Amino acid sequence: MGRGYRGWEGFDPASRTVTPGAAPAKSRWTAKPHIITTDGTIYELAIAKKFKVSGFRCGSLFEANRIKELLLEQRAGVITELMLQRRFTLSYPSPTGPIVLGDYIADATYLRNGVFVVEDAKGKPGRTPIYQWKRAHFAAQYGFPITEITA
Repeated sequence: MGRGYRGWEGFDPASRTVTPGAAPAKSRWTAKPHIITTDGTIYELAIAKKFKVSGFRCGSLFEANRIKELLLEQRAGVITELMLQRRFTLSYPSPTGPIVLGDYIADATYLRNGVFVVEDAKGKPGRTPIYQWKRAHFAAQYGFPITEITA
């Protein structure tokens, strides 16, 4: 088991232990996904699946709380045209037509004082290399930056 795959050289399936010379596994911080309903209630994804709650899926509790704040601001009239989890195509021009590289899904887009805002809520370890590339490509393609809200 695991033969031919890098990183599994020190694993012994018979004893289910790792040999002393093997590298330790990398610990990684992960956020628990959450769902926020249209009335602003926040549920952990496991609870939401259990009770079949419909709503928007968020990557973390921080993001869910931020969306809840935006829903309240929209009700108060501070922002307008709120859209959650809007997809933007990332592409570049070529002589034969645009070549699509992928998509960026914004946490929220809205108008504040007539200015279009694309927002992404980021926790402490949230800036992966792929996100950094998407942020830079988005700014170059669309002409304005992504607004980051940090914890």
